[in-house]
Amino acid sequence: MVSTHRGALRIATRGAALVLAVALAAPGAGMRAPVAQAAGLSEASAACPGAEAPIAATTVAAARAALACLIDEARQERDRIALRLDDRLARAARDQAADMVRRDYFAHVTPTGADLTDRLRRASWPPGGQGWWAGEILALGSGPLSTPRRLVAAWLSSPPHRAILLSARAVRIGIGVVRDTPDGRHPADGVTAAAELGRLCPDDDGPTGADPLSTYGGPSRCGV
Repeated sequence: MVSTHRGALRIATRGAALVLAVALAAPGAGMRAPVAQAAGLSEASAACPGAEAPIAATTVAAARAALACLIDEARQERDRIALRLDDRLARAARDQAADMVRRDYFAHVTPTGADLTDRLRRASWPPGGQGWWAGEILALGSGPLSTPRRLVAAWLSSPPHRAILLSARAVRIGIGVVRDTPDGRHPADGVTAAAELGRLCPDDDGPTGADPLSTYGGPSRCGV
Protein backbone atom coordinates (compact mmCIF):
# COMPACT_ATOMS: atom_id res chain seq x y z
CA MET A 1 0.00 0.00 0.00
CA VAL A 2 1.28 3.49 -0.83
CA SER A 3 0.03 6.64 0.86
CA THR A 4 0.91 9.92 -0.84
CA HIS A 5 0.91 13.35 0.73
CA ARG A 6 -0.74 15.43 -1.98
CA GLY A 7 -0.08 18.87 -0.51
CA ALA A 8 3.22 19.09 -2.37
CA LEU A 9 5.58 21.86 -1.29
CA ARG A 10 6.26 24.42 -4.00
CA ILE A 11 8.96 27.08 -3.82
CA ALA A 12 9.70 29.66 -6.51
CA THR A 13 12.15 32.49 -6.98
CA ARG A 14 13.38 34.44 -9.97
CA GLY A 15 14.14 31.99 -12.77
CA ALA A 16 13.85 28.94 -10.52
CA ALA A 17 11.34 26.52 -9.04
CA LEU A 18 11.27 23.61 -6.60
CA VAL A 19 8.48 21.04 -6.09
CA LEU A 20 8.33 18.12 -3.64
CA ALA A 21 6.20 15.00 -3.08
CA VAL A 22 6.26 12.13 -0.56
CA ALA A 23 4.95 8.56 -0.26
CA LEU A 24 5.10 5.72 2.25
CA ALA A 25 5.00 2.02 1.50
CA ALA A 26 4.60 -0.54 4.26
CA PRO A 27 2.21 -3.45 4.70
CA GLY A 28 -0.87 -2.07 6.44
CA ALA A 29 0.47 1.47 6.82
CA GLY A 30 -1.57 4.60 6.26
CA MET A 31 -0.94 8.33 6.62
CA ARG A 32 -2.57 10.87 8.90
CA ALA A 33 -2.35 14.65 8.89
CA PRO A 34 1.16 15.83 9.76
CA VAL A 35 2.18 17.94 12.73
CA ALA A 36 4.35 20.96 11.90
CA GLN A 37 7.99 20.63 12.98
CA ALA A 38 11.03 22.87 12.86
CA ALA A 39 13.44 22.18 10.01
CA GLY A 40 16.83 23.15 8.67
CA LEU A 41 20.45 22.23 8.13
CA SER A 42 23.26 23.35 10.40
CA GLU A 43 26.35 25.09 9.11
CA ALA A 44 28.22 21.82 9.65
CA SER A 45 26.61 20.46 6.50
CA ALA A 46 28.82 22.83 4.51
CA ALA A 47 31.41 20.07 4.90
CA CYS A 48 29.53 18.02 2.28
CA PRO A 49 31.38 18.42 -1.06
CA GLY A 50 29.15 19.85 -3.79
CA ALA A 51 26.37 20.92 -1.42
CA GLU A 52 26.14 24.38 -2.98
CA ALA A 53 26.63 23.39 -6.64
CA PRO A 54 23.54 23.44 -8.89
CA ILE A 55 23.00 19.79 -9.69
CA ALA A 56 22.78 20.43 -13.42
CA ALA A 57 26.29 21.93 -13.29
CA THR A 58 27.94 18.92 -11.65
CA THR A 59 28.07 15.17 -12.25
CA VAL A 60 25.16 12.94 -11.31
CA ALA A 61 27.47 10.89 -9.08
CA ALA A 62 28.64 14.02 -7.23
CA ALA A 63 25.07 15.22 -6.79
CA ARG A 64 23.97 11.86 -5.35
CA ALA A 65 26.93 11.85 -2.96
CA ALA A 66 26.16 15.40 -1.80
CA LEU A 67 22.50 14.59 -1.21
CA ALA A 68 23.41 11.47 0.78
CA CYS A 69 25.96 13.44 2.83
CA LEU A 70 23.48 16.21 3.66
CA ILE A 71 20.78 13.72 4.63
CA ASP A 72 23.19 11.94 6.97
CA GLU A 73 24.28 15.30 8.46
CA ALA A 74 20.65 16.14 9.20
CA ARG A 75 20.05 12.71 10.75
CA GLN A 76 23.17 12.75 12.89
CA GLU A 77 22.33 16.21 14.22
CA ARG A 78 19.14 14.62 15.53
CA ASP A 79 20.74 11.43 16.88
CA ARG A 80 19.70 9.21 13.99
CA ILE A 81 21.98 6.53 12.57
CA ALA A 82 23.81 7.11 9.29
CA LEU A 83 22.08 5.38 6.38
CA ARG A 84 23.71 2.58 4.39
CA LEU A 85 23.71 2.95 0.61
CA ASP A 86 21.61 0.25 -1.01
CA ASP A 87 22.03 -0.53 -4.72
CA ARG A 88 18.50 -1.91 -5.09
CA LEU A 89 16.92 1.17 -3.56
CA ALA A 90 19.15 3.34 -5.78
CA ARG A 91 17.91 1.45 -8.84
CA ALA A 92 14.28 2.08 -7.84
CA ALA A 93 15.03 5.77 -7.25
CA ARG A 94 16.85 6.19 -10.58
CA ASP A 95 14.06 4.42 -12.45
CA GLN A 96 11.42 6.70 -10.94
CA ALA A 97 13.33 9.93 -11.56
CA ALA A 98 14.03 8.92 -15.16
CA ASP A 99 10.47 7.76 -15.79
CA MET A 100 9.00 11.06 -14.55
CA VAL A 101 11.24 13.03 -16.91
CA ARG A 102 10.61 10.70 -19.82
CA ARG A 103 6.81 10.56 -19.47
CA ASP A 104 6.22 14.11 -18.18
CA TYR A 105 4.60 13.60 -14.76
CA PHE A 106 5.52 14.23 -11.12
CA ALA A 107 3.94 11.70 -8.80
CA HIS A 108 4.58 8.49 -6.91
CA VAL A 109 2.09 6.62 -9.09
CA THR A 110 3.00 6.34 -12.77
CA PRO A 111 0.54 7.03 -15.62
CA THR A 112 0.06 3.26 -15.92
CA GLY A 113 -0.67 2.83 -12.21
CA ALA A 114 2.65 1.47 -10.91
CA ASP A 115 3.48 2.66 -7.39
CA LEU A 116 6.41 2.54 -4.99
CA THR A 117 5.76 -1.08 -4.06
CA ASP A 118 5.87 -2.04 -7.76
CA ARG A 119 9.17 -0.19 -8.22
CA LEU A 120 10.75 -1.90 -5.26
CA ARG A 121 9.71 -5.30 -6.53
CA ARG A 122 11.18 -4.59 -9.97
CA ALA A 123 14.43 -3.66 -8.25
CA SER A 124 14.35 -6.99 -6.33
CA TRP A 125 13.91 -5.18 -3.01
CA PRO A 126 13.48 -6.60 -0.51
CA PRO A 127 15.56 -9.65 -1.45
CA GLY A 128 14.09 -13.01 -0.55
CA GLY A 129 10.60 -11.73 0.18
CA GLN A 130 11.41 -10.72 3.75
CA GLY A 131 9.54 -8.05 5.72
CA TRP A 132 10.25 -4.43 4.95
CA TRP A 133 9.39 -0.76 5.34
CA ALA A 134 10.11 1.99 2.79
CA GLY A 135 9.46 5.65 2.11
CA GLU A 136 9.98 7.70 -1.03
CA ILE A 137 10.53 11.44 -1.44
CA LEU A 138 10.67 13.31 -4.74
CA ALA A 139 11.88 16.73 -5.81
CA LEU A 140 12.32 18.69 -8.98
CA GLY A 141 14.21 21.95 -9.10
CA SER A 142 15.79 24.42 -11.47
CA GLY A 143 18.34 27.21 -11.35
CA PRO A 144 19.63 28.18 -7.90
CA LEU A 145 16.98 25.99 -6.25
CA SER A 146 18.52 22.83 -7.72
CA THR A 147 21.51 22.57 -5.37
CA PRO A 148 21.70 19.56 -3.04
CA ARG A 149 21.50 21.88 -0.01
CA ARG A 150 18.32 23.57 -1.27
CA LEU A 151 16.66 20.23 -2.07
CA VAL A 152 17.45 18.71 1.33
CA ALA A 153 16.54 21.92 3.18
CA ALA A 154 13.19 21.96 1.35
CA TRP A 155 12.57 18.31 2.26
CA LEU A 156 13.34 19.12 5.89
CA SER A 157 11.01 22.13 5.90
CA SER A 158 8.03 19.97 4.88
CA PRO A 159 6.73 17.80 7.79
CA PRO A 160 5.96 14.62 5.78
CA HIS A 161 9.27 14.76 3.89
CA ARG A 162 11.14 15.52 7.10
CA ALA A 163 9.48 12.55 8.79
CA ILE A 164 10.77 10.19 6.09
CA LEU A 165 14.33 11.59 6.16
CA LEU A 166 14.61 11.55 9.96
CA SER A 167 12.72 8.31 10.56
CA ALA A 168 14.33 6.01 13.09
CA ARG A 169 12.89 3.16 11.02
CA ALA A 170 15.15 3.98 8.07
CA VAL A 171 18.43 2.09 7.81
CA ARG A 172 19.16 2.13 4.05
CA ILE A 173 18.94 4.68 1.26
CA GLY A 174 19.12 4.86 -2.51
CA ILE A 175 19.17 8.13 -4.47
CA GLY A 176 18.37 8.76 -8.11
CA VAL A 177 19.20 11.99 -9.95
CA VAL A 178 18.29 12.91 -13.54
CA ARG A 179 19.00 16.18 -15.29
CA ASP A 180 15.96 18.10 -16.63
CA THR A 181 12.45 18.32 -15.24
CA PRO A 182 9.35 16.36 -16.30
CA ASP A 183 8.02 19.22 -18.43
CA GLY A 184 11.26 19.24 -20.44
CA ARG A 185 11.72 22.98 -19.91
CA HIS A 186 14.97 22.84 -17.93
CA PRO A 187 17.44 20.57 -19.74
CA ALA A 188 20.31 22.96 -18.92
CA ASP A 189 19.56 23.92 -15.32
CA GLY A 190 16.95 21.47 -14.03
CA VAL A 191 17.05 18.31 -11.96
CA THR A 192 14.62 15.59 -10.89
CA ALA A 193 15.56 13.60 -7.79
CA ALA A 194 14.13 10.63 -5.91
CA ALA A 195 15.24 9.10 -2.62
CA GLU A 196 14.11 5.71 -1.32
CA LEU A 197 14.66 4.99 2.37
CA GLY A 198 14.11 1.48 3.64
CA ARG A 199 14.50 -1.20 6.27
CA LEU A 200 14.72 -4.96 5.97
CA CYS A 201 13.47 -7.35 8.63
CA PRO A 202 15.01 -8.99 10.50
CA ASP A 203 18.37 -7.96 8.98
CA ASP A 204 18.07 -4.34 10.07
CA ASP A 205 16.15 -4.88 13.31
CA GLY A 206 17.40 -3.02 16.33
CA PRO A 207 16.69 -0.02 18.56
CA THR A 208 14.83 2.78 16.78
CA GLY A 209 14.21 5.45 19.42
CA ALA A 210 11.54 8.13 19.09
CA ASP A 211 10.28 8.26 15.52
CA PRO A 212 8.54 11.30 13.99
CA LEU A 213 7.23 9.01 11.26
CA SER A 214 4.89 7.37 13.76
CA THR A 215 2.57 10.33 13.12
CA TYR A 216 2.08 9.12 9.57
CA GLY A 217 1.04 5.50 9.81
CA GLY A 218 0.87 2.16 11.55
CA PRO A 219 3.71 -0.32 12.16
CA SER A 220 5.45 -2.20 9.40
CA ARG A 221 6.19 -5.92 9.48
CA CYS A 222 9.46 -5.00 11.14
CA GLY A 223 7.53 -4.33 14.34
CA VAL A 224 8.60 -0.69 14.52
